[in-house]
Amino acid sequence: MWRNSRRLTSLIWRRKKGLIIGLTVTLIITGAMPFIVSGVNGLFINNLVNVAGTGNIPQGLVIITFVLALLLFIRPLANTLHGYVDRLLFLSNEEVFVLEVVKKSSEIDIAVHESPRYNNLLNRVEEQGTWRAKNYIDRLFYLIQDIFQVLLAVIILFATSWKLVFVVRLFSIPELIVEAKHGQVVWGIDSSNSEAKRRYWNLKSHFQRKSDLSELKLFQNTHHFISQIRELYSKFISDQYKAEKGRIGSRALALTLSQVAIIGCIIFLAIHVVKGGLLIGTFTFLTASIWELRSAISSAFNSLARQYEDDLYMTDLIEFLDIEPKVIKPYNGIRLDPNKTPAIEFRNVSFVYPDTSNNILENISFKLQPGEKMALVGVNGAGKTTLVKLLCRFYDPTEGKILIDGHDLKEIDIESWYHHLGVLFQDYSHYYFAVKDAISIGRTSTPATSELIQNAAKQSESDMCIEEWDKKYEQGC
Repeated sequence: MWRNSRRLTSLIWRRKKGLIIGLTVTLIITGAMPFIVSGVNGLFINNLVNVAGTGNIPQGLVIITFVLALLLFIRPLANTLHGYVDRLLFLSNEEVFVLEVVKKSSEIDIAVHESPRYNNLLNRVEEQGTWRAKNYIDRLFYLIQDIFQVLLAVIILFATSWKLVFVVRLFSIPELIVEAKHGQVVWGIDSSNSEAKRRYWNLKSHFQRKSDLSELKLFQNTHHFISQIRELYSKFISDQYKAEKGRIGSRALALTLSQVAIIGCIIFLAIHVVKGGLLIGTFTFLTASIWELRSAISSAFNSLARQYEDDLYMTDLIEFLDIEPKVIKPYNGIRLDPNKTPAIEFRNVSFVYPDTSNNILENISFKLQPGEKMALVGVNGAGKTTLVKLLCRFYDPTEGKILIDGHDLKEIDIESWYHHLGVLFQDYSHYYFAVKDAISIGRTSTPATSELIQNAAKQSESDMCIEEWDKKYEQGC
């Protein structure tokens, strides 16, 4: 947990130092405020009892009253400021983690995205990673505040009797055990259902795309898909219900034990008051400190349990962020001339997908000179798409070489190579942009002018239908 906390906090620290410092300061102030207020209130009560019935108002009582009133005024303001800073950091955390995941997704090889071995990890990160990460960091700061409050309460109560501290802390431990065990169960449910969840999200996605919906309706498969979604979802929920049901009884017992300990401590202090060993104001201060200790310990244990649960997901997130590329880009690779069409040669190329044993391509050789055209024809699974993926260097050949203008593709700067490629796979992306933006996305490195966009539309022969639309190139698509 410490390793993951340090790693994720460092990500936030590099980008939001001021907010982290501000939140830490407000956490300390709001964490100490209950003890300061209850301590001054105890002094107020003690002084008030001393002068009760005398008719005198000593200067000390006036000062204490003024300080107490000032603290009661400052406390809600401090809480408001803390809430504001906390909210800013919470929103910033979402920005940081979403961008980190998106950036890493763009850096990961296509080979990794297509690997069954990594699919479960990618699915868990996509579904759970970012929102749990921002909660994880937010909760970490509250855990620090809880620990700070526990230390303050321990110092205060230890000065009266170490037994008070021992009893409260001992009877709070069952809560930690219950919550930690529950967190492990929840992660286990989610982890064991990763493949089923991936199928669930895939089935659900078919109801979000117009083309898929058309097929579902035409083939009369809507009820069949809904039935499968319902079945998968019911399984997730039933496992969660069982986990929650198992937790509630244990948690109720743990809370009962801790409350019994608190009651025992209050009775212990009350006996001291009766015997004259403790003033009324001091009694109220100590009982308030006991409740603060109990609350801080309970909150800390609950946060630790939630951190433990989320930490399992954070391990997934960090593993995702640490994925190393399988296709290594060359340092200072050969840059191709952007104005010259290169020659392509496959020389004795064979390829086997990772974690499989069947050759998809075997000893393929051909040359394609600038200006030549070639069609790849074959049955499904013959390796046509695989050959294009190798040409895009999504994978490296298992054997043989791909030469571009006589240079091994592994030695060429990949961005300069992509400048020459225009690829449309079977599963192409649909961008919900205006027409002009959808066209210009093909070359975002070049400033998109109206002339270039319209020229591209004419070359693709789409300009005639675009001109018929009301908003033409501003039309949404």
